[in-house]
Amino acid sequence: MLCVQREAPGVLGSSSQLPFAPIGVNPECGIFKLHTVEGSSLSNIANNVLCGVGFVVTAFLLWGCQKRIAAVGRVEFRALLATYLISLLLQLLTGGALLEQGTQAIGALTAIHCGIVASLFWVLLWYAFTTIQVLEDGQTASILVRGTGADLENISTYGWGYGGPLRTQIMHIGQFAFFFVTMFIALATAFGFTSAFGSLSNPPDALRNVPLFVLTSIWPGVAAILSFVIIVWVVLHVLHERRPFWIYLGAAIAFCVAQVFRLSPVGVSICESSNHRVDGTFIATFLETVSIVAMYYGWADMTKASWDDSALT
Repeated sequence: MLCVQREAPGVLGSSSQLPFAPIGVNPECGIFKLHTVEGSSLSNIANNVLCGVGFVVTAFLLWGCQKRIAAVGRVEFRALLATYLISLLLQLLTGGALLEQGTQAIGALTAIHCGIVASLFWVLLWYAFTTIQVLEDGQTASILVRGTGADLENISTYGWGYGGPLRTQIMHIGQFAFFFVTMFIALATAFGFTSAFGSLSNPPDALRNVPLFVLTSIWPGVAAILSFVIIVWVVLHVLHERRPFWIYLGAAIAFCVAQVFRLSPVGVSICESSNHRVDGTFIATFLETVSIVAMYYGWADMTKASWDDSALT
């Protein structure tokens, strides 16, 4: 981060030696910037390729999502796919070893990336929430949430998960709130323009920011668990279906294994054994995209009664 570079340019070893610093703050093993002296680095090539593949796959799923207006949770799942699409692009820029580390550009992009990640899991949780019929038919609140006219086309054949302008507005307000707050805290950490969320680290390479940790690490885990529990309850208790359950279980397993490769020492071992060419991020990106694809087909299976023959299934 920028504050680390300002405070101790000679303390962090290779991570402070611009312009060929590897990804991360004082990493145990990092991938060097594209076309640097250290082994003529090809950047984080494996992860970059899989980010591109994931981008194309997610765009294809987004196109398929657009085709079915009457499917339950269409607006929410479309927002989930679009947010994940943006996160892949930002991951390419912030973790692809394409840009010089410790610069204002990488600090700003990383802050935006953090905000997108936090908002992504809000959309995931909201999508899970909309699969439950919280309001019974005939109640005033139910009519307000559902809306009228064209909004009624979003009502599922199953009779749950109503669509409506209020529901969509709440989702977008929450999404923006998570994005803005997380991005602001990340920017404050990177540029040090306020100490409201924690002062500069001492020693400088021991970066600590509790609010940012909660929003980018604890919150995604909690949101993912709650979403899985809600969806499983709907699938097994409301719909009495088995196949969507196994599909969502596969998505959850893929996501959990992805975090092992992204956050654990396994990624460091891969980096060291490949002589700084690749790390665990490419496996994590692949599995996270697999998880998104599985969720898409789980959603398609849950709403199969409202899908046209021309829809992507």
